[in-house]
Amino acid sequence: MSTTEARVDALLRQVEAVASPEVKAVAACRLAALHDPLRLAVVGRVKAGKSTLVNALIGRRIAPTRAGECTRVVTWFEFGSPDGDAAVHCHDGRTIPIALVDGRLPEDLPVPPEEVRRLVVRLQSASLRGLTLIDTPGLSSLTAENEQVTRSAILGDSLASRHATGDADAVLFLFRQEQRDDEAEFLREFREASGEMNGSAVNAVGVLSQADLLADPQSDDPMAPAREHAARLAETRVGEVGDVVPVSGLLAETSCTGRLRERDVVDLAGLAEVASVRLRTGVGLDAVIDPARLRDLQAKLGPFGVEAGRTVAGQGSEAFVRWMADVSGIVGLRQRLQDHVRARAGGLKALRALDAVERAARHSGRDQQTLDLVEQALMDPQLQIVREIQAIGMLRSTQVATDLIPELERLSKSGGPLVRLGLPPGTPSSQVAAEARRRAAAAQTRATLSFAPGEAEAARVLAQSYRRIATLSDGPPPPPPG
Repeated sequence: MSTTEARVDALLRQVEAVASPEVKAVAACRLAALHDPLRLAVVGRVKAGKSTLVNALIGRRIAPTRAGECTRVVTWFEFGSPDGDAAVHCHDGRTIPIALVDGRLPEDLPVPPEEVRRLVVRLQSASLRGLTLIDTPGLSSLTAENEQVTRSAILGDSLASRHATGDADAVLFLFRQEQRDDEAEFLREFREASGEMNGSAVNAVGVLSQADLLADPQSDDPMAPAREHAARLAETRVGEVGDVVPVSGLLAETSCTGRLRERDVVDLAGLAEVASVRLRTGVGLDAVIDPARLRDLQAKLGPFGVEAGRTVAGQGSEAFVRWMADVSGIVGLRQRLQDHVRARAGGLKALRALDAVERAARHSGRDQQTLDLVEQALMDPQLQIVREIQAIGMLRSTQVATDLIPELERLSKSGGPLVRLGLPPGTPSSQVAAEARRRAAAAQTRATLSFAPGEAEAARVLAQSYRRIATLSDGPPPPPPG
């Protein structure tokens, strides 16, 4: 447990000792979540490719991608053993074990979906160390009940309690080619549920799913159109998501789950000389490849993957798998999740706990002592990362054009002074301290001269962070001479 989490743990225990019953319940809920891995929910419209992307991130084809009862319930994928252990957790407290079918979740459940609170699956997947992935039913689904399951899981059950009861610490939000009004509305609601302390631009990442539909197979840079579209989406939703990353979920799943076979690569390479128009229309392809084999390739790679990947397949299966991983965007998404979410997991969980307790205390109207405890905790240097993340959210939500955001994002990552300052390994502590003091002075000057209140406050946070790094790098004073 980090020092940040330890300080919030102590605060929550203090709150449990003095708060009203409803606030005690919120503190207990957040205390349990504080000790759990970060919870990342995958959210989006029906058929946006959520489960396919979950499979890619886990590295297994375990989440069901066809319509069935399992796609109508919230599913938690967490690290644990025995591998493949799965159980249905019902609203009435029952826990019912279920068996995987050929390594995948079954389409049908032992109880009606409306009785299910969540489905929990434990896997020995390295991708799940320190992270719980939450797969959700689609927004704008055919039934209001399915959509409400997602909203309750992510936003909570009521305006007063939603931040305390919602399951997700962070959200991976899937957009299709065009953003819809209901998507924008959900992101606004998530931002509201995140509270004043925690702007959702710091705990939400966007994904332009099915990016291969925008790709140009004939181009040397086939994903350039998708990247440009994702950048436009990110610009329009700058207050709600930290970034939008283009991803082809199907290619990502195939490359990450070992779905591709050597025979697939050989068959694909055999299509290298086929004219693109024949490949797209299917005219005369029976003489080149068995129709069933072509359907299998298209199911694994999609039309873009078949057309753009056939020349790469001639270089062998290893080269083709590397190409899939690169062009699918999964590598870039993993890196963005690492930088934007996982590297500041402790800070995000701490923020969520502080905000939940403060909102519950304000709502009760009789928990001033709890509010005082939260205010005191926020002044503790051990919670400086909380102030850094708050400053990022404030700058993004107000859409202030400033170069302070990248600096704050680097500082708010977990790691030592060298990582947080971006200095090379082996830099002496004296130089680290001197550089931190130099940056603190520059940030303080920026705060004094800035005309934008948000930027001035963010610069003051930077100055505080750099001064703390300088103090820690100086180390304890030498003992007095004996």
